Amino acid sequence: EGGVHDATLWVTNGAGDNATFTLRLTAMVRTHHYVDEHSANPIAPYLTPETAATDIQAAINAATVGGYVHVLPGTYSPFVLNKYLFVIGETGNWDDVIVDGDTASRCIDITDKLGYVASLTATRGAAGTGAKGVNIRIVDGGTVTNVHSTLGNRKGGYASENIYGGGIYNKNGTVVDCLIDGCYAYNHSAGIGYAQEGAAALGERLVITNNTANLTYSWGSSTGGGGVWMNGGILRDSIIAFNNIGAWTQNSAGNIGATGARVIGGRLVNCTVYGNVAGNDVSTYYAGVVTESAGTVENCIIFGNGCSKNATVANWDGVAANFLHCATTPLVGLSADNVDITTALWSFSTTDGVLDASSPLVDAGVVAGTAADLGATDLFGGARIDNGAPDIGHEEFQTGALAVPFASSAGYLSIGPLS
Repeated sequence: EGGVHDATLWVTNGAGDNATFTLRLTAMVRTHHYVDEHSANPIAPYLTPETAATDIQAAINAATVGGYVHVLPGTYSPFVLNKYLFVIGETGNWDDVIVDGDTASRCIDITDKLGYVASLTATRGAAGTGAKGVNIRIVDGGTVTNVHSTLGNRKGGYASENIYGGGIYNKNGTVVDCLIDGCYAYNHSAGIGYAQEGAAALGERLVITNNTANLTYSWGSSTGGGGVWMNGGILRDSIIAFNNIGAWTQNSAGNIGATGARVIGGRLVNCTVYGNVAGNDVSTYYAGVVTESAGTVENCIIFGNGCSKNATVANWDGVAANFLHCATTPLVGLSADNVDITTALWSFSTTDGVLDASSPLVDAGVVAGTAADLGATDLFGGARIDNGAPDIGHEEFQTGALAVPFASSAGYLSIGPLS
């Protein structure tokens, strides 16, 4: 029951000593508020589906701190989550609730560190020059989960340059189980898909793909990242694939464009960085993953990154000592704990198992911090440490699963675990 309650604690010992303590506790009742774009009878504070608000922001403004805002299927205007609330798409399917920035404004702004957003799509966000977060911004703490962020920063032109995170910007928050795709960049941007900073920031089980720079993309030493730019926290158990930094200019000597991820600070852990490219032939001044002095890359597959205009493969660059137990090529300059990906019995997939039981990537990872830093599960929900040590890449081979090629009447399909 909600309200203020007094609790009395009486304690004693064998010698007969005793004491009494009284604590005054305030119990919170979580209220439930509803949003339905088709509501015919909206009545604040929108406590039933029959009296639902037609706008998410109206329900947030009326909601009691700690409560829930249930959003029924529909298309809605952008909102600011400025209090401790759970804003959740009611069906759990992110396709059913659309928050549309209409290429005019940011879709979702989370300004309260306890704000929670789940099960919706944010699309067509826009923000001005230098903005952090186009579709979604976590200002300093907050949670986004089971969200699809797509088509951010499509407005274009110089009013949209210097962006950090076209899909999601996360400062000291948590972003889990999200798809970030189809976002754009125009000049000097950092993380076309996803940008993360702050020691407490966590990105987990993300698929960051098909984000593109479609105009000349000049890179400074602190910017870049076709899929990801990060300067703090941990990004783990994720796929960063098929992003394109477009036609770009090396604007300072020695600067390398990161087609997949630029890791200035923080830790990229158990991720697969695959098939990210530069859109023009600029010799070898690009790489799939680029590290700087405070950034480490652990247990990652880094493979097939290059240029759409030639056959050059450029997988990694930066501080070689900061690549730990990764699978990539070439290995020249890297420590002996890294693995040659060309001999790894590995196939890329976003839906199936990617490791053969005999692959040298199985149990070849490292726990560089604590086991908790690796997370409990891989991208597909399997236990992250299955056999005493983590594997390399976004999936953990599960002991007892039989990984074999299989076929049907339609022919060869894929490699996946059969249990």
